Amino acid sequence: MAVPTVNLGGRLWHLRFDMNAIAELEGALRLTIKEIGGRLMRGKMGAREVRALVWAGILHEAEDLGIRQVGSWLDEAGFLKDIPKRDALLVKVFEALVAAFPEQSTDGNDPN
Repeated sequence: MAVPTVNLGGRLWHLRFDMNAIAELEGALRLTIKEIGGRLMRGKMGAREVRALVWAGILHEAEDLGIRQVGSWLDEAGFLKDIPKRDALLVKVFEALVAAFPEQSTDGNDPN
C-alpha cells in the first residue's frame, strides 16, 4: 500500500502513525487510540480531531510543527468548508492508521 499523502502549506506530507505520532495524538485529544479509531469509524470527527490527526500524522517530517499551524493550513486549503475534500482527507488518515496496525494473526498463536 502506498503511503497516503496530503498537500498542505505548499508541500506534500506523508501521513504516518508511528509510536510518537500516536502518543502525541492521544495527548492532544485526551483519548486513547481505540477511542479515536471508534470516533473515526462512526464519522464523529470534528475540526479538533481532524486537525490533531493530520498534525500527528505528519510530525515525523517536522518534529517542531505546531498543531495550530496545521489548522491554518487546513483552513487555507478549504477543508473546513469543502465536505468532500475533508472526507477524502479522512480516508487518507484512516488508511495511514490502518497501516500502523497490521492485521493480527488468526492462527491462535498469541506472541504475548
